[in-house]
Amino acid sequence: MHYPILVGFDAAEEGMIKLGIDTLSMAGYDTSLFQELIRVDTPKGYRAMSLDDGAVLGQEAFESQEWLIHVLEEELLHLMQKAQGLAKEFAKGTALELELDANDTRKFPPPSS
Repeated sequence: MHYPILVGFDAAEEGMIKLGIDTLSMAGYDTSLFQELIRVDTPKGYRAMSLDDGAVLGQEAFESQEWLIHVLEEELLHLMQKAQGLAKEFAKGTALELELDANDTRKFPPPSS
């Protein structure tokens, strides 16, 4: 199993990430698009943000294993969009269109509150 470079995570978070990557892989996703995941302090309400070759993850991404899988899937879907060239040029509405497309194709919806 390919795991990305993990930067700034504690041991428990690394374990959660590896389980999340395994879960996404077993669901048919190409998780090799994640080259690096970085732990950052994000503003309240922000769990993650995709980068060119991975994502940054904040505290809220680790609320539960289910939330983390949901967040990793969303960032992976955005990386897939980038790999397809869908995020190179932005016009009015492009970001919303990409978000809606990711939501339509996801296999792991947000956990119930």
